[in-house]
Amino acid sequence: MSDFRWDTSKASAGMDVMNSEAIVAAFMGVRWDWRKRSREGREKGLIYTEQNDRTNWRRVYEAYMTTAYDAGKKLYNRNYDFYERIIGKYFDLPEGLELLRK
Repeated sequence: MSDFRWDTSKASAGMDVMNSEAIVAAFMGVRWDWRKRSREGREKGLIYTEQNDRTNWRRVYEAYMTTAYDAGKKLYNRNYDFYERIIGKYFDLPEGLELLRK
């Protein structure tokens, strides 16, 4: 995830280093928690263990962005842990939308 840290650095994108580190830690925490699930279960949850972290992160972020104006329903439906730990804490939803809850 060092690529993500670089991509979001102040020099590159203006994100605070602590936020960048916290997002990386949350992402890796979800991946670690899901490590013992079946391959099919992990892939339904957007976790592909044979691919690198940057590719996996882009997949998770894309799932959020494609439905951002629906409060991120695609990511919510695919992997609630990513939605809750990353989107719920570190990304703002479009104005007027509430975070989806179980």
